[in-house]
Order: sequence, then C-alpha cells, then structure tokens
Amino acid sequence: MSLVLFGACNLKYKLLTGSGTLEMSEEIKIGILTGLTAEARALGKQSDNFSVVTSAADATRGTDRLRGLINNGATLLGSVGVAGALKPGYKPGQIIVASSVMTHSTLNLTDEAHKNEANKHLKNVAYDADKIWLSKIKDIFGEDADSGLLLGVDKPISKPSEKNNLHLLTGALAVDMESHIVAKLGAESDLPWFAIRVISDPAERRIPEAALAAIGSEREVSVARVIWALLRRPVDFPALMGVAGETSIAMRYLKRVGRDFRAATK
Repeated sequence: MSLVLFGACNLKYKLLTGSGTLEMSEEIKIGILTGLTAEARALGKQSDNFSVVTSAADATRGTDRLRGLINNGATLLGSVGVAGALKPGYKPGQIIVASSVMTHSTLNLTDEAHKNEANKHLKNVAYDADKIWLSKIKDIFGEDADSGLLLGVDKPISKPSEKNNLHLLTGALAVDMESHIVAKLGAESDLPWFAIRVISDPAERRIPEAALAAIGSEREVSVARVIWALLRRPVDFPALMGVAGETSIAMRYLKRVGRDFRAATK
C-alpha cells in the first residue's frame, strides 16, 4: 500500500512524440480511478472529458464510482496514482506503466501450503492492458517508465516480507488497490483501459501502523489519527517519517505524470 502524507521533488522526462501531442482519431472521454483524494487533486482539474473518482480504500466503492463514469459515457478507463514497489530496487518516483494487471485475494503469504493454489488463482484473473494505449503511454514517458505486471489488492500490503513473497509468486513490479478494479470493469464493459502508477514506498519499506491509521473514511490524512497512533506506538516514528518523505517524492512525480499525460492526449 502507498500512503499520501506530504508532498515535494523534481522530475526529468519529456514527451517523445514529434508534436508533443498524441493524435486521436475521435474524441475520448477518460474516466480515472485512484485511491486518495490527494492523488485526484494531483491529476489536475477535471473536465467534461477527464473525470477522476476515488475508491477511498474500498473496492466496492471504487467499482461503483467507476461504473458511474462508464454510465456517464467514459470511453477510456485508467488507473493512475501511487503504488508500492514489489520489485526490489525501485525508488520513490519510478513510473510504472502496466502491460497487464493481476488480481489477488487475501491469503496467508507466509503459508507455503497456499502458494501453489494462490499462483493458480492469480493466473486465472490477469487482464491485459489495451495494446494501443499501452504503446502511446510508453511513448509519452519513454525510458523513464518501466512496463510490466501490476498487482491489484483489496487490502494494504505493508510488510517487506509480504511484498517479497508477492513479487516471487507473481513477478509483479508493484501493487496498488485500484488497478484491478479498472482492469476488471474495462474487460466487462469492453472498454480500453490503462494503468500508470508512481512508486511511493520501496519494496524494502515497512508501512508502520501509524501510517495505516492515518487514513480517514475518504482517504484524507487525519493528523489526529497519526498523533494517536504514535502515542500508542512511538517506535513507528522513524518509519513514518520515511514513508512521509518517500510519498512526498511520489506525489510530485504523480503531478507531472498527470500533467504530461493530459497534455499528450488532449
């Protein structure tokens, strides 16, 4: 899981298209699902052709809200936001463009007896991103983005051991709580979809309880919750500051990702 607590940093990449704008054969209406209200704000002002809704850490809520965009005429679905790294070595701000998304139901990842069955289950619920849009988005971000499998989950993945097990089990580069919703609804609605995620917490980062407790019902950060959680577990303070700094970087990158994606597709 990735948490938005603070924000700041610089990003270096450029559009690789000749004109700086991707040519569209017809008008598109983009419907974006993200997790945090702060992520939605980072993607810029909404318009008739660019709408963003949040899941608020609830898969059912995210599904209902994205379905609402589809019912209102969305012709392209997207998952854009922050993500937790599963692949070791990724730093905050790394851009990941999904070639496919795999869903994951909650299992005891430390239980060896479940791993073979989990692997079979995961393979049965993988969705390929739209190839045309995958190519266009890779052109936008060029060498600054990695492309590969994303994992979608309904509950936070907070421990490095869990992240490592998921990476070994699936080969996924990163994990978030919205991309699988977008992929599933895209497939069900026969609509093209894409996912662009920015790494917030590295694979080696433990997400402390204080950070998990910070998110309110609409995934806005509650300072009171943070303070209360730290009073109960002051040992979490260093890890919380680490998460805050990493998320700060990721949010600045996400803002630029949103800006350049919109500039290239308007």
